[in-house]
Amino acid sequence: LAPVRTVFMRSLVATKALPAGHTVTDADMTAKKPGGGVDPRARAELIGRRLWRAKEQDEAFSWSDFEPV
Repeated sequence: LAPVRTVFMRSLVATKALPAGHTVTDADMTAKKPGGGVDPRARAELIGRRLWRAKEQDEAFSWSDFEPV
């Protein structure tokens, strides 16, 4: 059931290519299917955090992409 649920869930993805070290803003993220990345309900937690690594446009965010708080 978990793999099927992932297809219907959403993840936060980059709206454009973002370089490593970039401080994430609300405009840098959107929610898209499938799930498996950071849940859109955690959006506020990501705003202001810095990326460890570059992200391509439409690439899902994962918690390991960000510097520790």
